[in-house]
Amino acid sequence: MDDFKVTAIISAYNEEDIIAQTVGDLINQGIFVYFLDNHSTDATLTRIKPFLETGLLQIEKFPSGEDENFDFYPWEAILRRKEELARELDSDWFIHHDADEFRESPWEHLSLLEGIQKVDRWGYNAIGFEIFEFQPTHDHFMPDKDIRETFEYYDHVQWFNRLRNNCWKKTAVPVELASSGGHQVEFQDIRIFPVRFILRHYPIRSQAHGECKVFKDRFPRYLKSEREKNWHIQYDQVSQGHCFIRDASALTRFDADKVRLDLFLNHRELESLRETLQKSHTEISDLQQTNQAISTELTAAQSEIANLQQNNQAILTELTAAQFEISNLLQTSQALLTEMTAASSQAQSEAHLLELRLASEQSKSEHLLQALEDARCEVRALRNSWSWRITALFRKGYECLGLHRRNAKS
Repeated sequence: MDDFKVTAIISAYNEEDIIAQTVGDLINQGIFVYFLDNHSTDATLTRIKPFLETGLLQIEKFPSGEDENFDFYPWEAILRRKEELARELDSDWFIHHDADEFRESPWEHLSLLEGIQKVDRWGYNAIGFEIFEFQPTHDHFMPDKDIRETFEYYDHVQWFNRLRNNCWKKTAVPVELASSGGHQVEFQDIRIFPVRFILRHYPIRSQAHGECKVFKDRFPRYLKSEREKNWHIQYDQVSQGHCFIRDASALTRFDADKVRLDLFLNHRELESLRETLQKSHTEISDLQQTNQAISTELTAAQSEIANLQQNNQAILTELTAAQFEISNLLQTSQALLTEMTAASSQAQSEAHLLELRLASEQSKSEHLLQALEDARCEVRALRNSWSWRITALFRKGYECLGLHRRNAKS
């Protein structure tokens, strides 16, 4: 144990009523503490300075500086500084720790340091925590009394605070805290121990503390850029006049033995299996619904198929009759085609004969036309011959007639 070192890095602003208990409990469990003070204006530093002689390694003002006005809550910058310290400090393991929480191992007989060392020996390099958020059920908290005895009732953790895997073994690679708002450490080859450790959270300790913390130390000091990341929303439902004292009957009493038993019975791997099983059940249910829908559709489809089969049978009968008619038509068409082919062949033969006769007649006609033309020529020649002869006869007749007349006169 002397060679195994675990360091809790705590940041705080105005936590004077609880910080000594938080730091003292860690040191009593063998854990070293590195403290970042966000320029507290109360007695926070006075309460923790005595621990510098035991397990408190250093008190660092953050952001650095003395005279500037640091009236804001730079949570992302604080987380980045914790990432740097995890690289710089000499320690085997680190815890990103808040000022108002107490951490325990799940083994009753082992301290937080011993529990972390056991996890280290088993080959894991990160630890998650089950959060129990305790509420004030009366307004009589005294800082000098153990708060774990003062408030015994816790409430269910809000969804955005459930994930707290922020204890890790020092690695050769940088770790990431800021991206999750400090809820989960991230680095390469992370192996988270299946059984969660215990984290008791005491954010509000009295009515006066709640009013001061929420309306003075938190709301006015949140950075707009961080609120836009959906950070610092745990008190969004709280307004002026809110009563921070809770009725114990609406809460759950903390039973350490039962809590530890539940941690081992409901560890991370079992939860993962349950989630897988639940997912499988959901998928099976979805498949059953889908199968039911498919079955309904299949029944409807089968009914449609039966109707189609009946329709197809009628259509098949009609098609058979039509095929028979088509077959008869084809046979008739084949016979007609045969007849038409024969008739066409005969017609082609007769046409050929007619063409031959026509050619012969045309030849005869041409001869006749030529003979006719020759005859016409002969007739024209005869006409011309006879016309000359008649003309000559008429001329000779006229001459004889003239001679006769002259003779008669004389």
